[in-house]
Amino acid sequence: MACFLFPSIMNEKPKKSGYEKRNRILKKLGFRDYAEYLQSELWSEIRQKVIQDSRGSCRICGNRKSLQVHHKKYTLLNLSGKRTRGLVVLCNGCHYSAEFKNGEKRTLPEVQKVFKRTLRKKIDAEESMKETRRKLRDGYRNGSLLPDRIPFYF
Repeated sequence: MACFLFPSIMNEKPKKSGYEKRNRILKKLGFRDYAEYLQSELWSEIRQKVIQDSRGSCRICGNRKSLQVHHKKYTLLNLSGKRTRGLVVLCNGCHYSAEFKNGEKRTLPEVQKVFKRTLRKKIDAEESMKETRRKLRDGYRNGSLLPDRIPFYF
């Protein structure tokens, strides 16, 4: 009877978090779950290498404290440490912002979307700053920007 009253509910598949693939790979590597993996010596070595390679700062805000390593993708190569290209250093705050919304864990596709958008904003801001510096430099060189003509916001 419930099938006739609520057909969409009966046919609805549970919402996937996107972490199923990661969990299958971790089982192949001999870990029960992600928590066990994060406590392992393997993860400790991978994390240390990624932080060292990143010069010890958050990829988004540049913070050097409370650093974590974020998996952009879960592949056998980056979970095993054979490749670190899919890993990025984030501070605790930036990592939390990417992984959670209003205290709720985001799905993997949502995390990837938020991370890409945040990183794009950072890159755009850096490019804008470079352009501003270039304009100032060029203005000084051609004499159109003298110290008494510098806009007040610089």
